[in-house]
Amino acid sequence: MGIRILTDSVADIPKEITKELNIEVLPLTVSFEDGRVIFDNKVRGNKKAIKWIINWLKVNEINLDKKTIGLIHSNNNKYLMDLHKEITENFSVKEIIESKVGSVVGTHAGPGCIAIALVK
Repeated sequence: MGIRILTDSVADIPKEITKELNIEVLPLTVSFEDGRVIFDNKVRGNKKAIKWIINWLKVNEINLDKKTIGLIHSNNNKYLMDLHKEITENFSVKEIIESKVGSVVGTHAGPGCIAIALVK
């Protein structure tokens, strides 16, 4: 019998360890609606997660043209830079503000997570 881990990020578990210890990682994405957590989709890996985010923004017709957005990470600046690159290649944003999450959010989200802040 293996171990199953439900996580929002697989950045901290190297593939070698998951294979050696027979760990199955079940990544997912969540959103918040009316104060509830909604489980949207399972996405595995940083590249696929970034693709999913870009696609989600397009499918939901989120207009980022000439807008200021926030990109936030918990101890994974490279992941954030990859997302930054994809955002600027796919949208004409006015400004991107980058930041690290605070200690409370970082404790709950764990290392390696990223987030986008959109202001209406």
